[in-house]
Amino acid sequence: QPTTPKVAEKPYIVSDGNKFSLHVPALRTDSTGPSWAGDAPQDAVIDFEHVYVATAADSAATINEKIACENVQALVLTAGIYHLDEAIVVEKPGFVVLGLGMATLHPTHGTAAITVAGGIGNVRL
Repeated sequence: QPTTPKVAEKPYIVSDGNKFSLHVPALRTDSTGPSWAGDAPQDAVIDFEHVYVATAADSAATINEKIACENVQALVLTAGIYHLDEAIVVEKPGFVVLGLGMATLHPTHGTAAITVAGGIGNVRL
């Protein structure tokens, strides 16, 4: 049976009725079928107290300040057009950026919308 050499499925949000969490499926190698149909590794789970939820009203500087906080492990961009006068900068290994709906990043000065620092790994965009 054919396999996929490497696949990283999209993170998703879960509510247990009381709180939200961000589930990040593990990187799978030589896999077949969806992760939920077999013996795939467990998802990493990030409580929403460690997630910054941005809106299009946030500036890039505000987003960068919030995601630089030590306890923030993920950024969720809600639907909207983000006019960015600088790049959103990811500097933490294992960081997750998830856009909901039509989260559109529009750099206003010809810069990158998002940059990831060199030498870090396991970042999900």
